[in-house]
Amino acid sequence: MKKTAGRNLIIFILCTLVLLWPAGTAKTAYGETGDSFPAENEEPFPTETRGYFPADNEADVLTQQTEVTGITTIYKAKKGTILTDVITVSPALGRTVELQRYDKILAQWQTMAEFSSGDTQTSQVAITYPPEWYEKTWSQWRIYLPEEEITDPDEPEVVTGMLSSFESSAINITATQIKDLSLYGKGAVIMCVDTGEMLYEKYAKKKLYNASTTKIMSAIVAIERKSMSSRVRISKKVTRTPYRELFMKRKDRFYLRDMLYAMLITSSNDASVAVAEKVGGSVKGFAKLMNKRAKSLGCVKTHFVNPHGLHSQKHYSCAYDLALMTKQAIKYSTFLKAVAKKSYKFKNTKKTRKYTVRTGNSLLGKYQGVIGGKTGYTGPAGYCFVSIFKYQGKTYITVTLGSKTGSKRWTDTKRMLSYIKTYCK
Repeated sequence: MKKTAGRNLIIFILCTLVLLWPAGTAKTAYGETGDSFPAENEEPFPTETRGYFPADNEADVLTQQTEVTGITTIYKAKKGTILTDVITVSPALGRTVELQRYDKILAQWQTMAEFSSGDTQTSQVAITYPPEWYEKTWSQWRIYLPEEEITDPDEPEVVTGMLSSFESSAINITATQIKDLSLYGKGAVIMCVDTGEMLYEKYAKKKLYNASTTKIMSAIVAIERKSMSSRVRISKKVTRTPYRELFMKRKDRFYLRDMLYAMLITSSNDASVAVAEKVGGSVKGFAKLMNKRAKSLGCVKTHFVNPHGLHSQKHYSCAYDLALMTKQAIKYSTFLKAVAKKSYKFKNTKKTRKYTVRTGNSLLGKYQGVIGGKTGYTGPAGYCFVSIFKYQGKTYITVTLGSKTGSKRWTDTKRMLSYIKTYCK
């Protein structure tokens, strides 16, 4: 009896304590202790709350997703061009739109300009890029809107909603003609092979005589159509080629690779005719193949009548087209190996005659990054040069046509290479 009475007394006391316990305390105790059983009729509290309870109105706060449309993501323009865009922001509500540029050195985005949207739900915002966009050839930008709170007009401390942040995808700007290079040549161009962009132009599509830079296309056609180990028979026409270099004997035989190397390294005209006859059957047939290939590459002002570039009023090209041809040619290791050599020795197939050819590329081995090129000269064409340049992981092609002296074509090329080193980072 005494044990039963004792148990009843304990139960009575516990029930009384439960009934008298303050309702709010049960929540606090639950939250602090992380007890797995909430108060009666309550939803379980998330473990991550750790005793935190939202303000009375916070459960009703909604986040509106920010949308921005109409963003132009690619620009290419000359220095001094005013770059603008008109974007649409929703919700706008007077928010600040930030125009940011990526700083490669700091590895972070920096705000370069700010623009205000209208007070309406949806607003158009006019964007104008600051002059910093043409400090370098390539730059990345973005549109950014930070997250913002919406507060009650009567009670500013009460948050009634949220506007999400917004980050656009990268806006890529290519700046061209950043500096006037004052080149001597009649036509010139700088191309980035990796992007296919023309970064600097001077009468780039003007029809000009192009002399021995022609041999870039001759090499493309030969490499694409014949094995370099095939044999070339020297014809009477080859031995009578004007301004010949090798003075090969009629009926002698050579490997096509050696003829190609001689054509590209020392600009041998007789080797060019030998290549043309082997690949195209004749000079005329080979010229047809050259013109067909030039057209397929997108050349706009090019026509060939021979494989070497000796003067003809019907034989011409332009700086732009030669950059396209060179871009194709450097895809082939045979071409790259040839134009990278300062000299080259070979023999006829019977090994009875020896030949040595040397490059006319004055920058090869003397200007760091220059990995090849092709010279050219005739009286009407002037001095010409196409260079292949490696810099900071990218490949560039420069072309200059029509300089009055050989030294001026090298000056033009060096100025273009300096332009790349200064602005193409």
